[in-house]
Amino acid sequence: MVTTARRVKQMGAHHPGKMSCAAQEAGIVLDFGRQLTDANMSDFWPSELKVSKDRQMLSVTFNDGIVATLPAELLRVLSPSAEVQGHGPGQKVTVPGKRDVAIRAVAPTGNYAVRIAFDDGHDSGIFTWSYLRELGETGEAKFAEYERELTQKGLSRDHR
Repeated sequence: MVTTARRVKQMGAHHPGKMSCAAQEAGIVLDFGRQLTDANMSDFWPSELKVSKDRQMLSVTFNDGIVATLPAELLRVLSPSAEVQGHGPGQKVTVPGKRDVAIRAVAPTGNYAVRIAFDDGHDSGIFTWSYLRELGETGEAKFAEYERELTQKGLSRDHR
């Protein structure tokens, strides 16, 4: 499992007010070419979200040049949905069998998040910009903990 967060040189000019979603040969691309200015938002937001052609990776380019590359499996098993996180303390679910899960769709949710739909039917996770950033920075450690939980519970990443 590889997640990365790296800084890249910003390329191209921003186009104020532009927000488009297009299916391209390389996959789904959400282009947030405008600066989001909600006072309640975090200090960073995506300028682009791109799903790989095989739908196994989501790349998030943030306004400060950091790029987080997030595997679909990590996003699925660490979804912020109540189905995965539970409805209260101690209710988190360890989701097995998602090694080959793919991203089906990505849709903006207001100015603060995206809803990611997966090919296994899960589509209730709303991923805030700050949670995507957190996964980019700490996803490897979170995934390692997930793998430990699977082992402790006798579960597998493979679909059975």
